[in-house]
Amino acid sequence: MIDSILVYAGLAAGGVGFLAAVRPLRFLGIRTRRAAAGIFLAGLGFAGVGAFWPAPRLKGPARGTALDEFLPEYHFHEIHSLEVHASPEWVFRAIHEVRPEEIRWLGTLMTIRQLPEKLLASGRPPEVVPGYRLRTLGRKAEATRRFRTQSPAPGEVRVTGKLLEADYEKEGSAREWTPARILGAYRDALASIGGEEVAREDCCRATFHLERGSRDIWVEVATDRAGRSFHLSSVDRESATARKETMLQWLLNSGFLFLREIKDREVVFGVVNRMVAVESRRPPVKPEEFASFSEPGVVKIAANFRVEGQRGGWSRVTTETRILATDEVAERRFGAYWRLIHPGSALIRRSWLQAIRRRAEEPMPASGGGDR
Repeated sequence: MIDSILVYAGLAAGGVGFLAAVRPLRFLGIRTRRAAAGIFLAGLGFAGVGAFWPAPRLKGPARGTALDEFLPEYHFHEIHSLEVHASPEWVFRAIHEVRPEEIRWLGTLMTIRQLPEKLLASGRPPEVVPGYRLRTLGRKAEATRRFRTQSPAPGEVRVTGKLLEADYEKEGSAREWTPARILGAYRDALASIGGEEVAREDCCRATFHLERGSRDIWVEVATDRAGRSFHLSSVDRESATARKETMLQWLLNSGFLFLREIKDREVVFGVVNRMVAVESRRPPVKPEEFASFSEPGVVKIAANFRVEGQRGGWSRVTTETRILATDEVAERRFGAYWRLIHPGSALIRRSWLQAIRRRAEEPMPASGGGDR
């Protein structure tokens, strides 16, 4: 947390220095633009030191949890807990039943949490095919596009939402990819976050579909026959089924992998995020694959909810998140991102725990699944 404080303090100082350079802030004792420039540079320096401070590889305390089995070591970590006036059985049920709309300010907090990621990426789509540069990028707040499908029968689906269009071309001396490898790279990248290929046209065009959280996303990738360039189109719209999901289902539909559940005690889930664009093998799809996955350039994120019974009809619910980078490049890149989003991440987890408590402490829980 200290590194995040350093980052934000540095950014705040840099902001003050920038404003003072535009107009001296005499009430703060900044009377010259030279002094303002010094404060601006010092602030950026402090923020940079905090963002890229090396993260040691730590070993978690031996608590005998299922989380220890999947990610016993980590570079980044956070843990939150609270007391709930309910039995472990009711708390565990609440963990499974809480929906995204029950978590106060989730949309706002997720937007804040994702802002640094968007800024670091300069608003560009993720790089999936190494050696190809983004040539043109266009966006529209609302547009309609048709996408090919092959299930249950060949046809088209008409999708209206936020449109992104991007053109890529091979860089000078970079290795040329075949159309099949380009389409395969997008298939694997989207599969790692829960997407699927829904149509393939001859050698050079494929359609993909992804439901991620509250978003319903359609993607088409079309290459030229030589593989020298390709075009990416995507439309992002509100999912019609999003509000029917529990928060755990939302996570699984967002690319997380269910790792293990110990009834009325602990549930563990995880995801692998690629931090560099390289050719990679299939992402883990089974718990044992997640535990052994060690491909360079990625971070492994595992989290749990754990319930412990207390005296007097109380329980303690704890959520812990661990992140392990598989190499130094991934550790540096994720470290800068983590130190920016850590405060928002902590707020989301605390709000999530409070939603679990509200649901578990309801006096008359309804029967029949996740509806209350």
